[in-house]
Amino acid sequence: MNKRRGRVIFGVLAMVALLAAAGQTGVAAADEWYAEYFSNATLSGGPAVTRYESALSFNWGAGSPHSSIPVDNFSARFTRDAWFEGGTYRFSYASDDGLRIWVGDTLVVDDWRERAAAWTTVDASVPSGTQKVRVEYFEHGGSAAVQVGWE
Repeated sequence: MNKRRGRVIFGVLAMVALLAAAGQTGVAAADEWYAEYFSNATLSGGPAVTRYESALSFNWGAGSPHSSIPVDNFSARFTRDAWFEGGTYRFSYASDDGLRIWVGDTLVVDDWRERAAAWTTVDASVPSGTQKVRVEYFEHGGSAAVQVGWE
């Protein structure tokens, strides 16, 4: 009976360990963004930090997204798949500094410059279906912020 109980306990512990490890694999929920943060303003080299973000709505002020990312001269790339009904969409964004938005292979926003955060909108035609959305952002100096949405 002790050997059997030991095997059951071992099996339960092994299952708990597997479930815990599965929870740490970084699998995104359907509406999450895969974020890559770079320690330079040019999206160069490998990312210093990667993680999943639930929304693109950040105001880091004079800070940065992570302690290993500098407060100035950093960049980020955010990607996710999103379903679109075919038609015209209004993309809204505010960023301090530059921002680009792609839907599929189409560049719909190209505001890659130093700028203060102010809301801007761009209308773009998007085909029906699941599209890869990619947002690229860079911070040069001062405040850091990025917010993106569409309707």
